[in-house]
Amino acid sequence: MIRTQSIYLIALITAVCVMSDSMLYIVLPVYWPSFGLTNLWQVGVLLSINRFVRLPLNPLAGWLHAKFGLRRCLLAAVCISVATTLSYGLLRGFWLLAAARCLWGIAWAVLRLGGYLAVLEASGPDNRGRLMGSYNGLWGLGGLVGMLAGGIGTDYWGVQPAMLAIGALTLVGLLIAARYLPQAQGTGTAQSDMPPARERRRARPPWLNAQAVLTLLSGLVIASVFFGILPSTLTGIIEERPFQLSLFGVALGAASLSGILQGLRAGWSPFLSPWFGKLSDRPTGRKPWICASLIASTLLFVLLSMPSVSAWLWFGCLLGALLLNTAVTTWLDASAADCASEAPSARVPMMTSYTLVFDLGSALGPAIGYMVIDSFGVFRLYRTSGLLLFLLAIVWAVAWRAQTAKRRLSP
Repeated sequence: MIRTQSIYLIALITAVCVMSDSMLYIVLPVYWPSFGLTNLWQVGVLLSINRFVRLPLNPLAGWLHAKFGLRRCLLAAVCISVATTLSYGLLRGFWLLAAARCLWGIAWAVLRLGGYLAVLEASGPDNRGRLMGSYNGLWGLGGLVGMLAGGIGTDYWGVQPAMLAIGALTLVGLLIAARYLPQAQGTGTAQSDMPPARERRRARPPWLNAQAVLTLLSGLVIASVFFGILPSTLTGIIEERPFQLSLFGVALGAASLSGILQGLRAGWSPFLSPWFGKLSDRPTGRKPWICASLIASTLLFVLLSMPSVSAWLWFGCLLGALLLNTAVTTWLDASAADCASEAPSARVPMMTSYTLVFDLGSALGPAIGYMVIDSFGVFRLYRTSGLLLFLLAIVWAVAWRAQTAKRRLSP
């Protein structure tokens, strides 16, 4: 049985594993010749190939967890993480690094699904949101440390020493995982929990009810907007604004301001995600919070698309959108776990499907976003994103009203 304390352990181990990945996003665009690369386009491929590898491999990650259990899968993923981190410091050349990035894509698919399944097993309806928020916030802290420590370490000591130092830290994480990771029970699908053969032959799986479909659709939209469009166009929309901010008398460019904002979001996530999750653990449930956050996001995206808005109000809207990013992701992750908790046979397929659509949205968001920008401009893209979020809010409002009516009719 997974205990609550084990969630924090798994989150911290995951944080150590993602440090090298986050470091690459800071270091590779600047020091790419030190990695043996010959063209700048290779940087883009290396930073994105792991995302595309995850798309077809998410079902494989689900099968592995169902077949071998949580502990063995997480240990294997951490081992791969150690190998890939060390390879970033030792290997040179595009194809070798591309192979390492593909392996990291496999490791991350297994790590993230394992974290979701661990939260699902350790939690109940009264604490699932808080634990999901704590898990997301803690492993996200590893990304922040990787960006800051990796960038500073590379500037002072060079690429290879900095990457090998993070590799050594990841190896320590592997030793801790091997010693303290628990063995989860019930991750897979027991034969007694399987539906009858006639039900398994149906076109729609029994766990894929209306709430699960809404959660999966929302995961696709939220990932496209908040993890695809917003981070990839943040620098561009800041550049479109006719104002300039300064810090301690130093003018901040669009890229600097974008980096500071992304760092702020990563910094507050470990502290605010558990609090947001705890809010949704109340008897009212998660639907009103998701609905309200989508309506607020709609308003903020519309304001961000208006050049006439004052500079400080516009900047506040930008901070608000990043804050809602943290909140709605926590609530949606917990909602997916709620759907998966309805039956033991639903755990792996539901969470696997959720991670798949989330990765798909994260990959499609930038591509579709820049197609819209090329034809209509960045402000039209943000208005369209706001409309999409508003339509999604209407669906959640209908679901919330149906849930409220059902509770009133219940004896």
